Amino acid sequence: MERKKISVVFCLVLIFLPFGLSAQRGEAKVKAYDNAVEAVSLMDNGKVDESIALLEESCQLDPKNPDYPYELGYAYYLKEDYEKAVSIGA
Repeated sequence: MERKKISVVFCLVLIFLPFGLSAQRGEAKVKAYDNAVEAVSLMDNGKVDESIALLEESCQLDPKNPDYPYELGYAYYLKEDYEKAVSIGA
């Protein structure tokens, strides 16, 4: 009987584990987006270095989103670090 309970609990964990992982990935994408929105605002206000830090985090949190490397490259362009700007995503 105890073994059957353990098997049932194990099966339930296997069934619901992907939902938890999916939620974590979703949270990461939301955090990446929020960072990017703040980063663009910072760039608009001349705070390029702060913007770069947020955009680098966005790139790590959601590496498949092409908007974050684009904005990061633009931030380096504004900073006049052209080598770094063109190396983003290369």
